[in-house]
Amino acid sequence: TDYTLTGWTMRGAIREDDNAKENPGSDEPGGVFPRVFGHFYDPVSDSGFFGLGSGAKDWALKDGATSGYPGSGRSNIYNIANAREAMWRALTGKTKDGVDATPGSNGAASATEEVRKAYWASTFRMLGDLVHLLQDMAQPQHTRLDAHSGTYCVPRLGCIGGHDSFYEKYTQARTLGTGNFTLDEGLTDVTTPGDPIPFKAPPLTYDGIAALKFNKYADFFSTGSGDGGNGAGNGLANYSNRGFYTAGTNIGSGSYASPDPHGLGLTNATSAPGELLDMNGKPLMGSVTFSVGDVRDNISGAPTRARLSSFGLFDQFLKKKTLGSFTLNSYTFTLNSYNYDDQAKLLVPRAVAYSAGIIDYFFRGELQISLPEDGSGNQIYSIVDHAVENAKDVQGFRIVKIGVANTTADILPSDGSGAQAQNMTGGKLVAIAKYHRNICYLPNLTRRFGSPDMVGQDYCRWAEEDIVVSEPVDASSLISNAPPKTFTFDFSKNPIPINATDVYLQVVYRGKLGQEDDAIAVGTKDISEPTFYAIENNMDFQIATIPANDSALPIGVWINYVQYGISFSTKKNTYVAKTSVLVPGQFARVAILTDLSPAVPLDLVSFFANSGSTNGEMSKFTINEMFSDDMHLAPNVTQLKDNKLESTPLLPTRSGSNDRMITDYDNNGDCPGPGPNPKTCMIGVRIYATLSRYPPISQIPQQVILNLVP
Repeated sequence: TDYTLTGWTMRGAIREDDNAKENPGSDEPGGVFPRVFGHFYDPVSDSGFFGLGSGAKDWALKDGATSGYPGSGRSNIYNIANAREAMWRALTGKTKDGVDATPGSNGAASATEEVRKAYWASTFRMLGDLVHLLQDMAQPQHTRLDAHSGTYCVPRLGCIGGHDSFYEKYTQARTLGTGNFTLDEGLTDVTTPGDPIPFKAPPLTYDGIAALKFNKYADFFSTGSGDGGNGAGNGLANYSNRGFYTAGTNIGSGSYASPDPHGLGLTNATSAPGELLDMNGKPLMGSVTFSVGDVRDNISGAPTRARLSSFGLFDQFLKKKTLGSFTLNSYTFTLNSYNYDDQAKLLVPRAVAYSAGIIDYFFRGELQISLPEDGSGNQIYSIVDHAVENAKDVQGFRIVKIGVANTTADILPSDGSGAQAQNMTGGKLVAIAKYHRNICYLPNLTRRFGSPDMVGQDYCRWAEEDIVVSEPVDASSLISNAPPKTFTFDFSKNPIPINATDVYLQVVYRGKLGQEDDAIAVGTKDISEPTFYAIENNMDFQIATIPANDSALPIGVWINYVQYGISFSTKKNTYVAKTSVLVPGQFARVAILTDLSPAVPLDLVSFFANSGSTNGEMSKFTINEMFSDDMHLAPNVTQLKDNKLESTPLLPTRSGSNDRMITDYDNNGDCPGPGPNPKTCMIGVRIYATLSRYPPISQIPQQVILNLVP
């Protein structure tokens, strides 16, 4: 069994024909029934099988449409509305009402990966049913209400349920390459296979026509009804209904306006002696007169000549008509393999093109995710204080800001009716984080991927992909191809875990898209895993002057406290976090979610104060690093001096004789250096920010709580 997405689509396309006779063990909820009654649609009358139920268009597209099977009252659960709901549950793990989509559950959490995959299977299974119903519109018997069940047949008199379809069985055999087929008929609804009918025919052609585009699902079926609307229509049912005869609606026995029921306007073309071949390619004695006409395609604008019917002494098998042992010299209109070959040549590529188009339409909705544009310039989706949010699985990122743009392409309908913008109006957005948990995570980060303790510890990566879903927010109006808007998503009930790895961010829209009232659009982005910045006050002492001869330095006054402002923006004074007090030996740590690329700048601005002094900017660093899941690159620090950038490596070492540096905190360029004049300098000071996955090295490792800026 093929459980790929393609396999599930094929399953739906096949199982749409389920019935009690051929599939008594069907898994149809509520029990199997003849679904075929919902497979007919006459675009002229805009109705289904003789008004007994919904036509194929409604059977596919409308929730609650009934098949018309006498006494059943059954509806189609594999319709487009349920396909949309299945897709929503596959993405979010929740129902449209926001509860756990696991059958039998009413919880607030999202369904497991196994359940979500089952909903993806259901989505594509239902699309398979949709494709089957649309492709039935490429079978003229389905659009001209010509029954072909092969049931309740009386020899020589006919079948109340219509003769088994020569066209369907012949085309299927050509598809499978079997070289023969049977027509199955019977006196009751139980049919018996007839004798094998061998044939020789070239393989079918499936390509040659680009996927069709329309503004709504129904247009793929038909765009007009009545004789006039059908004649001008561009749906697949319009094309097949007006373009071809069928066994039961042939010349002299049909009532449709096109092709002409009396054969008017057609050209006769009689086969030359020896030209006529039977289905096995052997010459036949006699001739057939073909009724040749134009099959009009309103989209391409070009008619195609085709043998629409045949007149002569031969039946549909290209055999002389007989009654017992007598040959009948009865000239009648029939359809044979020549006619069906011409039908298939035009209809099969269109069945493929319309099917591809309707699947493209289903998945057309696109969102683009970007860093938020909230005016601060901070290039992060979320930030948390690791002193507060540090427990695995249950704590983490609760507020996430995301730039969202509607990048759904305008539809350019194949019929040339004008571009249709795919605007999103009146719907809802949710954000989703997809991830794998690091089950070995510890708050001190020693059990984080990339640290020495984690070498060979692949088991720590939980195999199942988990998701958390935000509360919904109003999408307002997302105009197609307009600049992104920033939305704030609330994950308070289910935070993105601090121990998440392999993080993907998704935003899902549900609501009106173009002319579809209940559409879904998705944007997905691979972002950084939680990335940590640790900031430590590792100061030694401060002096106000340096002796001219650079002799031994006097002991200065210990720093009382240092305050830090953290920004991930190139703009000034746009801090996302500040420390209140960091005495020597104390540190603070933030975790952020950001893009993998480009690099995110970190501005770490330190403010100092001492007894009798005033606060002021002491030093400023900018760290640029590419973030990648489970990858750590040694950071560089860019220190601002006299408005010039000088890069120096930043190493998380303890202060000491090999760790002293002199910082010119008034930016006048006079420190260090010998000379007669006093210098305003800081000596022996180490302030560092590190992206290291390990705790900052400190003699007094004490973590403090930050003040996060909303």
